Amino acid sequence: MDSASTPKPRLVRIPRDMRRVHPPAPRRTRRRVRLPWIRLAFMAIAGLAMIGLTADLVSLRLRAERALDPKGSSTLVSDAVVEIATATNRYVDFAGRFSLPLPPTWAAYPYQNEGDYDVTLRGPHRMEVCVSTRPIGTGTLEEVRATILANEARARIRTNLEETEFLGRPAFRRVVPLRTFTVEAYDFIAGPWHMHISASAPRNAFDTLRPALMEMCTRLTVGPETP
Repeated sequence: MDSASTPKPRLVRIPRDMRRVHPPAPRRTRRRVRLPWIRLAFMAIAGLAMIGLTADLVSLRLRAERALDPKGSSTLVSDAVVEIATATNRYVDFAGRFSLPLPPTWAAYPYQNEGDYDVTLRGPHRMEVCVSTRPIGTGTLEEVRATILANEARARIRTNLEETEFLGRPAFRRVVPLRTFTVEAYDFIAGPWHMHISASAPRNAFDTLRPALMEMCTRLTVGPETP
């Protein structure tokens, strides 16, 4: 072949500063780690958190019970007395026969079934104050006494009736220590009604809680509520 007819190779100069272009690296797919011990670890952490919360609640309850120790003073009880004395809301009987303070930490449970009190007020530390009204015929304390004795006979209990005053009226007072609770009750006459009010609390804390209970009872208002 003639060398004159053969094309000469062409030189191509590549600049030194020209960047090399590399093909993109293949994208790696992340594999989900499905190890049972990770799930168990999270469950263990959640369990420990619940145990810690339960321990805090138990500790708070124990501190509250120590505060209710009859041998010592109780800021919880003094706070309860102040709360009752300064309560602006009152529970008013649907028939207007009576009213009682209703602090924010107390709840009212009106009459629903035969034999219920007209209202039961439940407060902190398992305190309760109950009120009932019954028509009275003769309007004498002897009828009140006869009613109390008849009720005790049906319940198969016997208490010591003490003559006293309540809200400036002649009344009967009873203290009944039950198995787990102690009850202090007052019966008196207001107009055509035999009024009964009782206060109860756990037996081992009744003496400590009594100031708060009596604060509630002595703020009973008989008759229509006046603004």
